[in-house]
Amino acid sequence: MSDGGPAQPVTPVTDRMVSAAPALRVAVVSDGRPVLGGPSQPVYVVSDGRPTQGNVPVPVVLATGAQASNIMAGAAIPVVVVSGSLNPAPINTVLPVISGGTAAAITTTNGTWLNSPTSFTYQWKRNGANIGGATASSYTIVTADIGTTITVTVTATNAAGSTPATSAGYTPTYTQKVIALGPIASWPMAEPSGSVALDASGNTRNGAYTGVTLGNAGIGDGRTAAGFDGATSYNNVYSASLNGAFTPGEFTVALWGKVSAAGVWTDGILRRLIRLRADANNDIALSKNSTNGQLIAGYTAGGTGKFVIVSTTTLGWFFLALTVSKSGDAMKVYYADAGTPFAQAGATQTGLGTWAGALASTTTIVGAAVTTPSNAWSGNMAHVPLWSTPLSAAQITTLAVVP
Repeated sequence: MSDGGPAQPVTPVTDRMVSAAPALRVAVVSDGRPVLGGPSQPVYVVSDGRPTQGNVPVPVVLATGAQASNIMAGAAIPVVVVSGSLNPAPINTVLPVISGGTAAAITTTNGTWLNSPTSFTYQWKRNGANIGGATASSYTIVTADIGTTITVTVTATNAAGSTPATSAGYTPTYTQKVIALGPIASWPMAEPSGSVALDASGNTRNGAYTGVTLGNAGIGDGRTAAGFDGATSYNNVYSASLNGAFTPGEFTVALWGKVSAAGVWTDGILRRLIRLRADANNDIALSKNSTNGQLIAGYTAGGTGKFVIVSTTTLGWFFLALTVSKSGDAMKVYYADAGTPFAQAGATQTGLGTWAGALASTTTIVGAAVTTPSNAWSGNMAHVPLWSTPLSAAQITTLAVVP
């Protein structure tokens, strides 16, 4: 089947064409598009001035020869074109497909088309509504996309006209949700191997693994998690770049954690999930408490300590987040697990102190208290992002949902 070239001569419709079988329908192409038929409206192709008996093509697609046609899903038979152009507009046969990786950008294919499109245009949509300015073949997930369905309409054009086709829906991944909120660093800890904890934020604030087992089952977002042995494992996330970007009076830190066994909750050991510390008077930590069945979130600034306790003995994944705003005089903790709906844990803490000092290179760490390991985490962790602003409860709610 040809799909281009100049329009061919046409033969006018005459009474002779239908007189041989007046009950039959004659296939008339008005503008080069397929002629559709069905059980209630069978379509017959005119051949040599007469209806072709016994053929019900659905659909009919005309080729450039005035005496030839391809019948999709049927045999080729001679026809006479009775009206219209032999330059049909594009016809979509495979829809566009959206794909994304670990970054916030997603891209689309053009799909597959008949009739040789010469150009393509794009319109990205959020829950079916056009996204302003999103008219390239790629798109970057933003905060407004979290919890929505993204599609793209690709319009193919040739000399005969234009035809749109819309992709299936795409749901932003968990990593893309995190990145859309603009963290200063984010360590998914989903590498299959190696010693580098890659920063997914794009700021190249990578961490360094010691004794961590990679490739463990993750939170259900299609990515893996890191395993910590409770003795020697840690991820040192300190860098001069991170220290310069971190704002200890206005921040959010979040993570997903899981204990290695039920006995961890009753072992009487303080085990650090993450620690960001300058010195004893200026210290941030999310930990399993030495008291049985408790997590503890602490913020100490200028020697003034504030703490929130979360009671849990879950053996599944849990979500924990801490926000601090010195300007708003508020420290808040949020928690969720499979059996506990997302909510703020405990009361909002006020009367915050004033932080002094830079982060220390040995105590800016995931999975332990210090790089000569002590208070080491026993279990898995995934997705540890850090922001230089206190996120809202609504924003943190989206982070407690997978994907």
